Amino acid sequence: MRFENLISPPVHKKLSSLKFALRAHLAGRGTALVLVALVAAVFFSFAIDRKLELEQRLQRILITLAALGGVGYVVWRYLLRPLRVPMTLDELALVLERHYPKLDDRLISTLDFSFQDMAGVGASEALIRRVAEQANSLAEGLDSRAPVRGRETWIRLAVATGAVAILVTFSAVRARDMGPWFMRNVLFQNVPYPRQTNLTEVRADPGFKVARGGSIEITVVADPQHVVPEFVTVLKKYPGLGDQDEDVYPSVRATLAEYLVGEGHSRDAAIGATDAMVALAKKLGKPVSELSAEAILSASAEFGSGAARRLRRPNVFVTTFKDITQPFEFRVIGNDHTTRWYQIDVVDPPELVKLSFTVDFPAYMKEESEPVSAAHGVLIVPPGSTITLDGTANKDLVSGQLWLGDRRAGDPLVPVPSGPGRSADTTGRRRIKGAVTLPDRVEESSLTLRVELTDTAGIANPRGAVYVLRIDPDRAPLVYMDRQGVRGDISARARIPLVIQVRDDHGVGGIEVSMTATAPPITTASAPAGEPVETTFAVQDVPIGEAEVQVTHDLDIQPMKLPIGHLVRVRATASDTLPASFGGPNLTHSAVHTFKIVPDAELLSELIRRQKEIRDEFRRTVDLQAAARDRLRAARDVLAKGANIDAEVRRKLSATAADQFQIAAQCAVAAKQMRDIRDEISANRIGTPVQQRNLLEKIIQPLEEVAEKAMPPVAESLIRASKETDAESLREYTVTSSEILDGFYSRLEAILKQMQKEQSRQELVTWLKQILGDSEQVEKIIEKHLDEERGTIWEPQTRPAR
Repeated sequence: MRFENLISPPVHKKLSSLKFALRAHLAGRGTALVLVALVAAVFFSFAIDRKLELEQRLQRILITLAALGGVGYVVWRYLLRPLRVPMTLDELALVLERHYPKLDDRLISTLDFSFQDMAGVGASEALIRRVAEQANSLAEGLDSRAPVRGRETWIRLAVATGAVAILVTFSAVRARDMGPWFMRNVLFQNVPYPRQTNLTEVRADPGFKVARGGSIEITVVADPQHVVPEFVTVLKKYPGLGDQDEDVYPSVRATLAEYLVGEGHSRDAAIGATDAMVALAKKLGKPVSELSAEAILSASAEFGSGAARRLRRPNVFVTTFKDITQPFEFRVIGNDHTTRWYQIDVVDPPELVKLSFTVDFPAYMKEESEPVSAAHGVLIVPPGSTITLDGTANKDLVSGQLWLGDRRAGDPLVPVPSGPGRSADTTGRRRIKGAVTLPDRVEESSLTLRVELTDTAGIANPRGAVYVLRIDPDRAPLVYMDRQGVRGDISARARIPLVIQVRDDHGVGGIEVSMTATAPPITTASAPAGEPVETTFAVQDVPIGEAEVQVTHDLDIQPMKLPIGHLVRVRATASDTLPASFGGPNLTHSAVHTFKIVPDAELLSELIRRQKEIRDEFRRTVDLQAAARDRLRAARDVLAKGANIDAEVRRKLSATAADQFQIAAQCAVAAKQMRDIRDEISANRIGTPVQQRNLLEKIIQPLEEVAEKAMPPVAESLIRASKETDAESLREYTVTSSEILDGFYSRLEAILKQMQKEQSRQELVTWLKQILGDSEQVEKIIEKHLDEERGTIWEPQTRPAR
């Protein structure tokens, strides 16, 4: 048995009304949540994009998609999914019975009776119909919308409406920001946000890649049409070290340079103009920012009123990141503008792993090129040299540059093929060659030679391969001058023989002898004092370019006719071959030799005195020769008696040999002393040719002959004889040797007599010259006195008083 139509039509209508109310409630609540989610998504996207000012369109798309994903989740979870839940009559009945307990399950039971076959359960039909009547009666009088919480739905819709109103109000207030947001995050266009400060450019020099240990100069340009901040903050983020910030203030010089570059000037010209402006400010004693437009125009024609206005508000900020060893990120914050993060990458710099130098010396040195070792980082080179380097780098190179100190030197280095497999272009070349020529004049004692390399990735290594050039300038020559044949006192007719020795590392250029004659401290009317005058004489026949030179020069002072008592100072000056372009030639002066002009008689007296000393000393030499002769005679006499060779005989022979050696040495000394006297007589021109010839032929040459040729062999034979064992042979030898020593004595005695004879002759000549000189002087005095007396004969005896 089945029961149908147990639920009355009004009750069916009420259940349908409940179903509609429930679905409207779910739709309203879900719509409110979706609106709130949309507002939240807009504010989320705006906050992120406005804070970070995402430059890339993809980033903004991802942010928008993330926001829309959240909104979509809310739509599905709180709108679509609840609306998709099916609402049967049983479920609606249960909703009503939970809200209206008086139904007491009559409505749900009636629905169950309507859709089930009750024949098999033995249920009473009357009872079922009775329950259905009661359920319909109770349900028809109930409000079917009462179970729906409409107040909560309206509250949620009010909240959503408020959120939308807030978004609309915010959009109206921040229309300058929301408009670009819509263009950026809905239409995905690259439209910047309006801001008070606009940092238009952030650049790195030489780039955002830097060699390890290098430096980067960061330039930040603020738009002068916007608010220029007092300073910008550079925030650096190091991996593992955290964040570091640095405040950077505007640079007047960089601002002016940026302006001039923008006006079409080259950057080098702009830097030169800023240097001129800084120099002017320093001269006026003012800060650069206080210079007037007229002052700026007077400093450089490249400045103008625009530059003057720009200097009043500098808008370029410059800072330098130094000694970079690891990659990091940075961004710049200026007022309300925060730039994106910039990545600084660190790469290994190109370095020379193999390097050799060759030095080409200046032409005047006349030296061949030679390789120079740079093992210790120091190169010793003279000015004007050309240094050629040949090196191999650890990376492929595109260019290089040599630097001397802080300035470029020579042409840029060009990589060359390092093997047969290399291509013709510069890409992939690791071998590099170049040369730098030093100036002819270098003031510094040392310079730094630096090799800057740039690899194929554009990475430069400004610190690579630094060497010290120790400048080895051309040294001045060494000069030594000595005199020969003269002493400190000379005659007025002297000829001074000079021996000049010069040594120079790269060749002698010339030699001069200078002489200065000065009056003695106490002067007379006949020889008044005057300013000393230096006279220079060029030394002839000097082998130019030789490293070592020895020449002689005779300085003849006779033509100068110097008075007695004058002092003559002589020195030699040597020059080298250093060209004038190198600051040459170098000059070196020898020690000064001083001579005094004395009378001939005084010189002769001194020479006679020295000859007397030599003669007295030589007399002892003659006596020693006599003793040696007598000692040998005694040994001869002992052996003549037929005696054997004993120790006494050997001792006498040995002593005679030693005496003979000593006599020869003393004769050589006497000969040297007499030759010096002869040279001095000749140099001062105070002796006669006969006198000089006698000294040479009768004294000096005989002494040299016996000292160098005759006596040494005899002394050596005496030593050998002292060791002789054959008495007969020794006896014959002593007889012969006694005659030889007797001849030596006779020759020395003759030389001694000749010394005494020459000395007596010179004393006589000196005495006669002195007498003649004195007589001439007396004659001049008498003649002068007679002239005075003859002049008074014709004068009156009485003259008026003066």
